[in-house]
Amino acid sequence: MRTQGCLVRGAEMLAAARDDLRLERIVPSLTGGLVVGVLVVFTSISYVTLVFSEGLTPHIATGVGIVLASAAVLCACGALSSSYPGTIAAHSGPPIIVLSLISTGLAARLQGRVPPAELLASVVATIGAASLLTGLLFYAMGYFRVGGLIRFIPYPVIGGVVASAGWLLMRGSLFVATGVRPDWEGVPRLFEPATLTKGLAALGFGVLAVAVQRRFKHYLVFPGLIVAAFLAFYGAAFLLGVSLERLQAEGWLLGAFASGGLWHTPEPLLLARLDWRVLVDEIPNLATLMVVCAITLLMNASGVELIVRRDFDLNRELRATGLTNMLLGWFGGMAGTINLSQTTLAFRMGAADRLAGLVSAGVCVAVLVFGGALVSILPRPIIAGLLLANGLALLLEWVFSAWYKLPRSDYAIVLLILLSVASFGYLSGVGFGLAAGVFLFVISYSRINVVKHAISGANIHSNMDRPEAARQYLNRSGDQIYILKLQGYLFFGTANRVFNQVRQRLEAAGPVPMRCALLDFRMVTGLDSSSVLSFLKLQQLAEGRDVRILLTHLQPPVESMLTRGGVGGRGHPEVLLFPDLHSGLQWGEDHLLRLVNLSGSAAEPVPVESYLRRALDGRLDPGGFLDFLERIELAAGAALIAQGTPSKDLFYIEAGRFRVELALNDGQHVLIRTLGTGTFVGEVAFYMGAQRSASVIAEQDAIVYRLSVDRLADMVRERPELAAGLHELIARILAERLADTNRLLQEVID
Repeated sequence: MRTQGCLVRGAEMLAAARDDLRLERIVPSLTGGLVVGVLVVFTSISYVTLVFSEGLTPHIATGVGIVLASAAVLCACGALSSSYPGTIAAHSGPPIIVLSLISTGLAARLQGRVPPAELLASVVATIGAASLLTGLLFYAMGYFRVGGLIRFIPYPVIGGVVASAGWLLMRGSLFVATGVRPDWEGVPRLFEPATLTKGLAALGFGVLAVAVQRRFKHYLVFPGLIVAAFLAFYGAAFLLGVSLERLQAEGWLLGAFASGGLWHTPEPLLLARLDWRVLVDEIPNLATLMVVCAITLLMNASGVELIVRRDFDLNRELRATGLTNMLLGWFGGMAGTINLSQTTLAFRMGAADRLAGLVSAGVCVAVLVFGGALVSILPRPIIAGLLLANGLALLLEWVFSAWYKLPRSDYAIVLLILLSVASFGYLSGVGFGLAAGVFLFVISYSRINVVKHAISGANIHSNMDRPEAARQYLNRSGDQIYILKLQGYLFFGTANRVFNQVRQRLEAAGPVPMRCALLDFRMVTGLDSSSVLSFLKLQQLAEGRDVRILLTHLQPPVESMLTRGGVGGRGHPEVLLFPDLHSGLQWGEDHLLRLVNLSGSAAEPVPVESYLRRALDGRLDPGGFLDFLERIELAAGAALIAQGTPSKDLFYIEAGRFRVELALNDGQHVLIRTLGTGTFVGEVAFYMGAQRSASVIAEQDAIVYRLSVDRLADMVRERPELAAGLHELIARILAERLADTNRLLQEVID
């Protein structure tokens, strides 16, 4: 089957490839791929200036080669493996921020302790390890099909983490533009004339880029803006008579690279050289990187889904992205995911196929192999401005626009995470965000009422048909049974709410005391260990009060957790477990009937004539009724009625008990009702002339009386008053059942 599936997918890919090679699709794919590829090159280079900053600045040429090679692999693999053919995978701002913290922190610890070559190898290997671990996490999530769990990250936590990344991108852009750290010690240097000019140039381009993109939505606006900025920079240098050498010397350009390519042959199995002990101090940052990458993948995939109006297979995306990042990790490459802005740009240019991603990868490879001289003349204000524009756009989205979109409590979480990052660092902020997410979950879920319905036993009865006296008593006194239908996942807070609700009902002053509390778990998905404490308290509450706690429909894991926690079992007769609601409810009804010495089961025979005399309030002498009936004795297991047979008989149960079961198409049988003594059976189909809708099977030796259609006609002719009394009784039984159903529906709706 797996081979056949692979062949089918291969045929589908070939068909899609033939479709992509049509001329009317090749032209926009080539154009879009070239434009997107150029933007990927620019943004990737801007990101690498953050990762290879501080003490790694002398190695920026190596960093550019690594990031462009990584971008090429991401673009190609994303195009070939994504569930959406127009996907552009590349690096994104939030993960790059964390990666820069890892690289610069490691460089700061190793600076001066190891030779420069070894420092560079350690940093590159650490970057590779980060990519490998991220890829392993992604692939494991996709393999075990738990990718949907990413979507459960609280929205304000995502907003806070992304807004914080925007803040750090803006701070990093100032360092890229000026070479000065924007901290308290570096602030005075930022106002020096030469430094201030560079910073203002980057700031101006970044703000202009955001403003123009928010004002004009055409897909060529941003690429055109970069070209215009490039021409403006060198036009101004030409008019001012500033040479290329002077620009390079004064730090206006990215750096002096070799005139050839930026390609550095990757060392296979680079991770084998890594001293894994250096990663110990980076474990928190590595964990943060994996979380931020997961958040980025979720946000970008969700954003692309909205734009292209097509659902992603998130588990497939995780597996594909995981394999790509693992491949990059072995060679020291930088982790990446689906890129929202580049994928959106390709889509709007009509490049919604795999060729666009492959062309973008080709552009990255071309710059990598031949573009050393080109990268050398890239103006730092433009590179820094790209970072600033990226960060400013994230801040505007999650700080300004979010004010109008989010509830105030959610917006406060976004600001608290942002302030935490600004004050204590990105790791602390992400940790605070996750803690805030847990807190939000607890608060939000605690507001959900896990009690779906609270129902009185007077309004819902078991599927046991009982004698008239028993039914009337249960209708009058069924409030002694308190039924709670639970739902969702139970933990300490919600389970404690159930305990309080039962306690309030038990302690409520009123004419009808509570004898049984029935908790139905059919819609409960699970419970944690802390919730067992609430059920133990409920068990203690019932002790010595002549109250029974009935737990029904427990799933095996839930039942195991409760019993292991000491709920029910030997020594605790006040807690009883039942397989379903009706069996528990039947026990509760039997308990109430025993307390008043009423028979509600099949233990005692109920002669038909005495039943009719009592049911008709003595208004009619049922003498001679037996003359029209046929007495039948049945052994346990015998069928009184077979499903699908014609209905020509009405039966009265004098002794014994029967089960009514429905045969399904798959061969299974479902229990509908249980019938005891003093009840009629088959009356609906008998009066409608329809086929039997279910089978009636004796559960024990029984005595029944049969009234056929012919004998009913004889009764109408010979004893019309007796036939009228029988019709009245059957009509009342049916009306009572309908009234029970209406009461139940009304209580559930209310």
